[in-house]
Amino acid sequence: MAKFKTDEIDEGTLEGYITIGGIEIEANLDLENDEAKTVDDFKDLILQTERFADYFTDEKQLDLKQAISKEIVGLAFEQDEYKPTDEDYLNLQNDLELFDLYTFYGGFVLTFSAKNNFPCCDVVVQIDEDGTIDDIAVYDSDEFDDDEFDEE
Repeated sequence: MAKFKTDEIDEGTLEGYITIGGIEIEANLDLENDEAKTVDDFKDLILQTERFADYFTDEKQLDLKQAISKEIVGLAFEQDEYKPTDEDYLNLQNDLELFDLYTFYGGFVLTFSAKNNFPCCDVVVQIDEDGTIDDIAVYDSDEFDDDEFDEE
């Protein structure tokens, strides 16, 4: 089972790291309660995060990256006569790299970089506990705030 590595608690958010697909990424667990003081306050979210890390296999990551690519590339050419090719979809899919996980009760926000396609932006995906996509967005890397995405 994946293990969450604790770093610190900051304003009700437990910051740390988790390994997904062999890569250690930043993970933030948010109780949405600024009064959380100890790691024990986060035990349910830690378990939710660890279960997700085990669930989110390479195959599941590929499925999610395909869905992200389909959505973003499809929207990019929606108003254009150009019809995206398989190569267009694969280009973005292969460029997506997960680097951050934000956990809250009932779901997750995953943040990917796509340096070749969106050098100054992050691709942000909100999914529920079952892995169903709730939202996909592209944000300027300097402007994205996990809390703002969660409130949408």
